[in-house]
Amino acid sequence: MTQQANDPALERLMQAAQTGDARAYECLLSDITPRLRRLIQSQRRFLKPDEIEDILQDVDAVEMLKLREMSLKEAAAESGMSVGSLKVAVHRGIAALRKALVKDQ
Repeated sequence: MTQQANDPALERLMQAAQTGDARAYECLLSDITPRLRRLIQSQRRFLKPDEIEDILQDVDAVEMLKLREMSLKEAAAESGMSVGSLKVAVHRGIAALRKALVKDQ
């Protein structure tokens, strides 16, 4: 699904996800994650390499926990991060996804 952020279908997914529709939430994240990666790559000249790595790590954390539905313990083992660090990364990743969605409009 590759749509513009102001696309009515994407807006419907956002509304459904906000009401607790798990499938809509999964579709929304699947659509936004590649957008965020493209946005990060396009901003390379403005970011330090360690900032890019941090952002991508946050996106990966969201992908593991929200899209692949891994437990915190499984995701921590796969990523090499502590459970606490993973929770922080997911929080930051979701915030970055929101920002990417707004910026993409």
